[in-house]
Amino acid sequence: MLQAEATYRQMRAMQSYEIITAPFDGIVTARYFDPGALIAQTTTPAQMELLSHMSLTATPMVTLATLQPLRVYASVPQNIASSIRDGEPAAVTVEQYPGRTFKGSISRHPLALDPTTRMMLVEVDLPNPDDQLYPGMYGMMSLSVKLSVFAPLIPDDALVFRDGKVFAPLVRNNTVHLAPVTLGYDNGYAVEATSGIAAGDLIAVNLGEAAIDGQRVQPFSQSQ
Repeated sequence: MLQAEATYRQMRAMQSYEIITAPFDGIVTARYFDPGALIAQTTTPAQMELLSHMSLTATPMVTLATLQPLRVYASVPQNIASSIRDGEPAAVTVEQYPGRTFKGSISRHPLALDPTTRMMLVEVDLPNPDDQLYPGMYGMMSLSVKLSVFAPLIPDDALVFRDGKVFAPLVRNNTVHLAPVTLGYDNGYAVEATSGIAAGDLIAVNLGEAAIDGQRVQPFSQSQ
């Protein structure tokens, strides 16, 4: 009797696999089997070991997606990766809804960059209360990061690189002085100088790598 009862419970447990419970509320975005198709059992240790040796994976039955909240992925460049913080605000816009901004916050990010793109993947959770955004959409994401506002900015093309060091061509008393600087945040046009120069220093431009320390120049304003 006990053996028959154990067999019965085992069969009921196997039958419970007929019902698939989603781990979250959402929608089915793809179905990989037709009704009535035979689903092979691939959860036994022997079968999983066989799949691993064959470099195969089990075929999913369905793909699920959640709409509330909607998780959005974006890759941020290396120059601002260190400034990303969880909880900071983010805004997403899509072409289908011109003039509308979907606001969320950074939910998580790794402290590592993709070795292929040298960018860091950032995840943002959007409330999406009216289900206007769909999984798989493309859009533009704007992130708010906190950067130092006290460091002077130098145009990227004004920097001089020599012997593995970076110099800023300063103009003092009509003479070029190559000052070693430490660079900070770079927005693609200008870079922060966290040390080496002070606010109000005059930077020489259009000198290029041929700049010579002590070279005489004649400064003039842009209006001239």
